Amino acid sequence: MYNNFPAKFKIGDLVRGFYDIIEFYYWHDDPDDYYVATHTGVVIEIEYEMEYFEDYVYTILCLDGVKRFFIESELLKL
Repeated sequence: MYNNFPAKFKIGDLVRGFYDIIEFYYWHDDPDDYYVATHTGVVIEIEYEMEYFEDYVYTILCLDGVKRFFIESELLKL
């Protein structure tokens, strides 16, 4: 079953992704020490996942050769 809104990104788009859930698992005393790892890559697959995220899940082939998965709110188009 698919949702009623189109995917924000399409296959072949160059994007930068970051995992926003990391802040729940790591403690940082000083906000300046907070490090957000970003990953740049190309969208290679798009899937709508309804059970857990109720959002699009994008497979990104990152520049370091690793495939990573991001939801739409974790991506920015470059």
